[in-house]
Amino acid sequence: MVRGRKKNPDNKKTRKKRVPTSGFRKTHTETLIKSDNWGNKFNIGSLILYKTEIQKDIYQYSFYVPAMGRKIKRTTRTSNYDNAVKIAQQEYYKVQNHMSTGGGTYTKKTLRSSIDEYLNERYKFEVAPKLITEGRWKNISSVLRKNLIEFIGQYDFPLAMIDGAIFKQYFKWRMKDKDGNPINLSLSTLRNEKSSINHFFRWCIKEKKYMSNNQEPIFQENVFRNMVPNKRNPFSLSQYRTLYKYIGKWSSDGFVKHSSQTRHINNMVCNYIMVLANCSLRPSELLKVKWHDITFAERKVQGRIICEIAVPMENSKVRKYRDGVCNRGDKLQDIKRLSKYTNPDDFVFTNSVGNQLTRGNINLVWKQIMTDSKLYDDDERLVPYQLRHLYITERLNNGVDILDLANRCGTSTKFIQENYAPFIRTSLEHITQMKRKDVNEVIYD
Repeated sequence: MVRGRKKNPDNKKTRKKRVPTSGFRKTHTETLIKSDNWGNKFNIGSLILYKTEIQKDIYQYSFYVPAMGRKIKRTTRTSNYDNAVKIAQQEYYKVQNHMSTGGGTYTKKTLRSSIDEYLNERYKFEVAPKLITEGRWKNISSVLRKNLIEFIGQYDFPLAMIDGAIFKQYFKWRMKDKDGNPINLSLSTLRNEKSSINHFFRWCIKEKKYMSNNQEPIFQENVFRNMVPNKRNPFSLSQYRTLYKYIGKWSSDGFVKHSSQTRHINNMVCNYIMVLANCSLRPSELLKVKWHDITFAERKVQGRIICEIAVPMENSKVRKYRDGVCNRGDKLQDIKRLSKYTNPDDFVFTNSVGNQLTRGNINLVWKQIMTDSKLYDDDERLVPYQLRHLYITERLNNGVDILDLANRCGTSTKFIQENYAPFIRTSLEHITQMKRKDVNEVIYD
């Protein structure tokens, strides 16, 4: 006996009748605009206004777009009938006009799928070969997956429906929270976000042809003209000396109650802070240093052990190789005695199991030190990056050659002149006339 599917005695094809899922049954349906000619790719289907059991009083609308091969369904976010009709009709006519004028390269691509594809490509072709850092990639990912999608308002929003003119409102939207309260964002943050969004849409338009040229974002003009960059003051010498003395006391007395793993991290962060304040590397660059990057010099300056620290292109913010300097080689030697991970390819700043210290590790210890030492100010919260400002300004004040300093720090003389001149004790003109000093001749502990 062969078992199988029973044949239809009338030899007719049967199809199961679809039963709407509970909660999604329509409780109100109305055709606002009827379309009988939607088979043409430049026309769209009828505009339907409806309610569902799950949305209750909120009106929704839908219409079919043949060129995309899908139906567009959206909410009006209102229970007012007149407002709902207006919103639905405006969107419908906008899409219809867009279609009739040939304004879009219509695909089934959505915002989320395109962002995922874009980020995967950048990771494969830029992060993997170390053309950009993974940290930079993560920042771009956050801008697109969080900020951009929240601004558009729908993660599966069709690329074909994006109007570049809406980005005139982006900065106004970005500088407020969900409750409409102002957010204090830095000038550099907004510029970086604009750059990331522009790059993504150029990729969609130029490389992938997912969108047309007239869909490119149009941001508000001159939005940055009246914005003043958020510049942090350097650590003052008195603040640094308070920090220096407190760390010495805290690292010797404050670890008893902690576990061995926590004591290790606390000690490591304290050494990291001291090295950071006395070297030409940025905080992120210093975290990536490995033992094979360090060369201890034979000479000493005022009893200090001097060393050079190589900054490979992939670790540098400016994507250029340079030799940094540090006059606290003694702290690096302390780390070598503290750590079990001292092979050439091991990171210098590690936790107890050999993994690279994280910003979270550093920020946790830093906050505790700042609080306990009473260096936290209600008006300004000091951050580790300000130790770099101290390093640069003190060397300028002591007559270090500005070009040498710029090269060691991985920046430009122009940037130093524009950003550090307000914080030095004499004029740059006077400094350039002083006797040139080596960058490591300036000791301020």
